[in-house]
Amino acid sequence: MDVSSVAKIAAVYDPKAFFATEHWKAEDPWTGYGITQCDHFNHWFINSQQRTFSRMAAPFDSIYRSDLTSADARRFQLLFMVNLFTMDRAEADRIRHMLEGSGATVVWYYAPGLLLPAGSTRADGAANGVPVRDPPRSRSDADPGREDR
Repeated sequence: MDVSSVAKIAAVYDPKAFFATEHWKAEDPWTGYGITQCDHFNHWFINSQQRTFSRMAAPFDSIYRSDLTSADARRFQLLFMVNLFTMDRAEADRIRHMLEGSGATVVWYYAPGLLLPAGSTRADGAANGVPVRDPPRSRSDADPGREDR
């Protein structure tokens, strides 16, 4: 009996995304369960997105980005790249080359490669073609012709 997946859709996750921010309740004692024990970041960026995939009414697989292979690029027709905040340029290049010519549609969420350790080379649109810039540090940085008062 063949029990392999029939999914043509995959949600690709980065396990480090869950640790991208500290819970706003991190210092509180653990007194219960559910959303009251989770911060808004994890609720809306991770938990709610996974439940939304479940309501899609189509079979899908959830995989880690590090497990994504060339065979997956040929098997899946639609890949959701969910919150790949810690993806560096080398990983972005690996994924981009793997998906080239596969015919798969890729949906990137938010800012892949936005959060990396100091000294790392950020993806900066290498994977999805959308450049990521650091936010201005002050109003004068945003508009060089303007002086802050």
